[in-house]
Amino acid sequence: MTAFNACGVNLGMDVTDAPLTIVGPVNVTSPNGGEVLFAGSIETVTWTAYPNAATYFLRYSIDGGSTWTLIDTVVEETSYNWTVPDEHSTTSLFRVTARDADNVWLARDESDTVFTIQNVQVVTPNSGENWNAGDQVALQWDAPPNAVNFFVRLSTDGGDTWTLIDTVSNATQMPWTVPNVDSGNCLIRVSARDAGNAWIGKDESDAAFTIKPLPLAVTSPSGGDTLAAGRTQTVTWTAPPNAVNFFLRYSTDGGDTWTLIDTVVGVNSYNWAVPNVTSTSSMFRVNARDAGNAWIGQDDSGIFTITPLPLAVVSPDGGETLNVGTTHTVSWTAPPTAATFFLRYSTDDGDTWTLIDTITTNTDEYNWTVPDTGSAISRFRVTARDAGNVWLSKDQSDATFTIAP
Repeated sequence: MTAFNACGVNLGMDVTDAPLTIVGPVNVTSPNGGEVLFAGSIETVTWTAYPNAATYFLRYSIDGGSTWTLIDTVVEETSYNWTVPDEHSTTSLFRVTARDADNVWLARDESDTVFTIQNVQVVTPNSGENWNAGDQVALQWDAPPNAVNFFVRLSTDGGDTWTLIDTVSNATQMPWTVPNVDSGNCLIRVSARDAGNAWIGKDESDAAFTIKPLPLAVTSPSGGDTLAAGRTQTVTWTAPPNAVNFFLRYSTDGGDTWTLIDTVVGVNSYNWAVPNVTSTSSMFRVNARDAGNAWIGQDDSGIFTITPLPLAVVSPDGGETLNVGTTHTVSWTAPPTAATFFLRYSTDDGDTWTLIDTITTNTDEYNWTVPDTGSAISRFRVTARDAGNVWLSKDQSDATFTIAP
C-alpha cells in the first residue's frame, strides 16, 4: 500500500507481513439465464464452492427476484437435483447463499439473467367467455414435452369443487359439449402427468367464464311435421337444469284444448304413441316443474299434422296356417271415423266371400273361430262404414293364408 498527501507527494508504503489469499465469490453456474425448464422434471442446479462454506441455502424466484422460495439446505455440496416446481414463469431466478459452520453469512449469487419454467397452461377458456349449454367447443392448453396424460376438470363454483370431464393423452385440446348448468363462476382445470404417472403440474382458467342453461323448449315435433297415427314418435325437449317433472300434452285444435299424454321425471324425451285422429292443427306441449313442484315454464311446438290410420288388415295378412276349429284373433287398423266393421273370409282367393260378423263397437280385433273349410288360398276382408252408415273403405289380406283341416 502506498500513501500520498493532497499535493500528490509520496508519503510512504507498506506491504503485508504474509501473503494474502484472494477468495472468489460463490457463483451460480446453472441455471444461469435463458434456460427453459419443465415443471415436474428433475434439473441439476450447480454452483461454485465458497471457501469455508459449510451450508448452502437454495432458493428460486418466479417474479424476477421480488420474492424467493426455499428449495432446500445442503451441506458442502455444489450441485443439487431439483424437482422443478408446479409453476409457470418467464422471469425465474435461482439463488445460492453460503454460510460457514457457525452459520455466519459468507456470500450469495443468483442467476445472471432470468430463465423459464414451462408448465401446463389453460388457453381456452381463459378470459371470461360466455357459452351456452349444448355448445360444441374446444378446450385447449399448452404443456411441456414431458407431459403425456391430462386430467380435465370443470368447476361451477369458482374452484370449490371439481368434476372430471375426461382424461386425454398426447393432446393439447379436446372437444367438449358444454353441460346444462347455470353458472357465471365456471373454471377449467388441466392437470398433467408424465409417462410414468409422475405429477407435473396443473393450471386453471385465469378468469371465470359463464355457462347459460338450456331454455325449456320443444325440439320435436316441429311445426310443419306430419305424424302418422299409430306410430311411435319420439318427442323431445330441452330444459334448464332445475327442471325435474315434465307434463306432456297434445292438442288437435290448435291449442284450444289439451289432452295429457303422460308425466315423466328427469328425462328430455318420450316415446309417444300418436293417437288415431285426423288433424291439421296438432301441437305438443311440455310443462316443467322443479323438485319442489314449483312452476318453471312451458313451451309448445308449432302446428303439425296427424294423419289417421288407414283401414288395413293386420292379421291374417298372408302366409299363416290356421287350424280348423281354433280361435284366431283377426285384427285391423281403421280411421277414427269408422263405426261399423263387416268381417268376411274367402277360401277361393277372393272370388266369393262369407260374412263372419258385423262389429259396431270401437274395436280393431275379433276372435274368429276358424271354419271347417280347408283351403290353401284363403283371405280375410274388413269393410268399414261411418256412424251414418256411409261406406269408407275396405281392405283384405295382402296374400293368401291356409286353413288346415
